[in-house]
Amino acid sequence: MENNVNEFIPRTYQIELFEIACKQNVIIYLPTGAGKTFIAVMLIKELSADIRKSYDEGGKHTVFIVNTVPLVMQQSEYITRLTGLSCAALSGDIGIDVWTNEEWNAQLKEYKVLVMTSQILIDALCHGYVFLNRINLIIFDECHRAVNDHPMRQIMQYFENYSKEDQPKVLGLSATLLNSNVKLEKIHSVIESLEITFHAKVVTAITSFYTNPNEKIIEFDQYVIDNVGKQINNIIQETVRILNCVILRDNFKYNESSVIFRPKSINKKLLSILNNIKEQFSNTGIYGASKCLLLHLIQLECLKKNIEDVETIIIMEYIITQITKCRKLLENKMKNNTEIEKIYNYSSDQVRTLFKILKDHHNNKTKDQSFCCIIFVKRRFTAKLLYQILKNISMNNEEYRFLHPEFLIGFSNDPYRNCKESLCISKWNKEALHRFKSGLSNCIVATDILDEGVNIPKCSLIIRYDLPMDVRTYIQSKGRARHVHSQYILLLDKGNLRFINRYNEFKKIEQYLQELLLNKTSERNVPTENKIQNELYQHKIQPYVVISNEGQKMLV
Repeated sequence: MENNVNEFIPRTYQIELFEIACKQNVIIYLPTGAGKTFIAVMLIKELSADIRKSYDEGGKHTVFIVNTVPLVMQQSEYITRLTGLSCAALSGDIGIDVWTNEEWNAQLKEYKVLVMTSQILIDALCHGYVFLNRINLIIFDECHRAVNDHPMRQIMQYFENYSKEDQPKVLGLSATLLNSNVKLEKIHSVIESLEITFHAKVVTAITSFYTNPNEKIIEFDQYVIDNVGKQINNIIQETVRILNCVILRDNFKYNESSVIFRPKSINKKLLSILNNIKEQFSNTGIYGASKCLLLHLIQLECLKKNIEDVETIIIMEYIITQITKCRKLLENKMKNNTEIEKIYNYSSDQVRTLFKILKDHHNNKTKDQSFCCIIFVKRRFTAKLLYQILKNISMNNEEYRFLHPEFLIGFSNDPYRNCKESLCISKWNKEALHRFKSGLSNCIVATDILDEGVNIPKCSLIIRYDLPMDVRTYIQSKGRARHVHSQYILLLDKGNLRFINRYNEFKKIEQYLQELLLNKTSERNVPTENKIQNELYQHKIQPYVVISNEGQKMLV
C-alpha cells in the first residue's frame, strides 16, 4: 500500500489487472508491496455509481473483507483517503456482535463502503441485517484463507441463494495463494479450488515494484540448562503434579454455560503458565526466565482477585509461593552483577545473537536507511518478554540506545471471553502500531498478526526469532521487508536439518508459483457453474431451506 502521493498514479501492470477485474471476477496474485490494495481502490471507484445512491433509494454497498482487526482501521482510512467515500470500520471491539437491526440500518444509511472481518459479514448475512443483492462488490484481502469452513468460504457459499444477476462482483487479493504447506504436485489443484471458491480466475503480472530482501540463516547454540535450571524444572514438575491431582471448585462456576461461551478453566490457565515458564527458560535463559516469572506473578495476583472459593485461593497462593521460590533461585544466581551484566551473561545464545543482529544492522545501515525492524515470534508471551529484554538493554547499554521497542499481539474478539483483556490489548496494539508507523518506535516484536497486510514502508530488517512453520507465513513475513536494501533473517538452532529441508521446500514452492502463473493469465478460465455447484455448494449437513408456494427458495 502506498503512502507517497506520486505512487497514486497507477503503474502499467496495475492498469492491466484493473481492466481484467472490471470485466470478471478475479484473484489478483502479486507479491507483498506490489500495490494490490491500490487496484482494489481503483475498482471501488470504477463501480461507485451503485453505492453513491442513498440506501433507502436502492443504493448498494461495497464490502472490503480483511483478516485481522488492525487491518480494519488501516484499510478504511486508506479507502476514505483515496476515494472520498464514507467508509465504516467494523470490528468486534466496537460491540458489533450485539447490534440490533436498527443499529445496522443506521450504519448502512451513513456509509458507502464497509470494511470488516469475514466473521462479521457472515453473521450479518445469517441474521438478515445485510443482503448480498444489496452489495455491488466484495473484496477479499488475504483470500488464500478461504479453505474448509473459514468465514470467507461461508460467505461465498451464500451466493447459491442468489441468481447470477444479483450476486456481487468478487475481487480476491493474495501474495501467496497457499494457506498451508502443500506438496508441489498439489499446488495446481489448491489454486483451482481457490478459483472455484471465489467464482474467479487467478491473474498476475510481471513487476519489479517490490523488494526482494537479502535472506540469511543465522545459527545459535541451544541453551544448556544448568543446576539452577534443573532445580526450577523439578519445582515446576512437582507443582504440575499437584495441580493435576486437585479439582478446583472454581472450574464449576460456569458449568451451566454452553461450552462455546465457557471461559478457560483455572486449572488450564495455571498449567499453561507453568508450561510457559519451562519453555521461556529454555528459549531466553536465566535472565529472560526471571522476567518471565515476574510477569506471571503479576498475572497470578490479578487472577486471584477474582476468585471466591477458599480452596482455589489456597492453591493459587501455593503456586505463587513456588514461582517466587524459582525467581529467588534465579536472582541469587545473578546477584553481584549489574543489569547489563545480567543481560549479557545470563541470556541464551539465541537472545545474544538477536542483540548482535540488531546492533550490526544499525551500524551498517546505508545513508538513506533509518533503523526499522520487526521481530516475529510464535507466542504472545514471548513477544511481551522480548520487549522487556530489549527495553532493558536499550536503557542500560549506550550501544543499544538506538532501540525503541514495542510489542504487538493478537487477541480474541469473542465478547463472552476476557472482554477487559481484549479491550486493553486492542488499545495497546493501536497505540503501538501508531508509534511504530510514525517513527516514535523502531523495533516491534510481534506475533503473526503483523505478517499480513499491515503496511510499514520503511521496514528494512525482518527477524524470524521463531521459525515460520508454513510457506504462507514465510512469504508473508518476508514481504514485510519493504526497504530497497532490506534483510530477512531466520534464527536457527544448530543441527536443525529438518527446518533446512523445509526452507528449501519453501523456496521451490515460491519459484513454482511464479512459473505456474506468470504470463498465463489468458490461459486460465473462470470456473464453470457445474464445478462451483459440485465443489463449493456441497454441504455435509444440508442447510435448512424454506420453499415458497411458488416452489422458490426463500431467505429466512
